[in-house]
Amino acid sequence: MSLATLFQIRETVGECITDIDVMTAAREIAWEYADGDTEKLDRISNLMFKYSTILASLTATKLSHLLMGDEFDKMADEAMQLENMFDQIEGEENNG
Repeated sequence: MSLATLFQIRETVGECITDIDVMTAAREIAWEYADGDTEKLDRISNLMFKYSTILASLTATKLSHLLMGDEFDKMADEAMQLENMFDQIEGEENNG
C-alpha cells in the first residue's frame, strides 16, 4: 500500500461520516431524545457526530494498521509531515 492509499482511506472515512444516510439516522435518534427542545437536539446531534467521527476514524486506523503492519506507522508519519508542510505553506500564502 502507498501513501496515496492512506490518503484515500482518510477521504473515504470522511465521506462515510458525512453520508446523508448516516447523518439522517443520527438526526432521527437525536430528535427522539430531544423532546422537541431544539437546543437539546443540537447538543445530541453534535455528540453523535463526534462519536461517529471517532468510531469511523479508529476503525479505519485499526484496519489500515492490520493490513499494513509497521509500514502504516511510517506512512502515517510521512502523511503528517506532508500535511504540516502544506499547512505552513498555506499559512504563509494567507499571511503574505
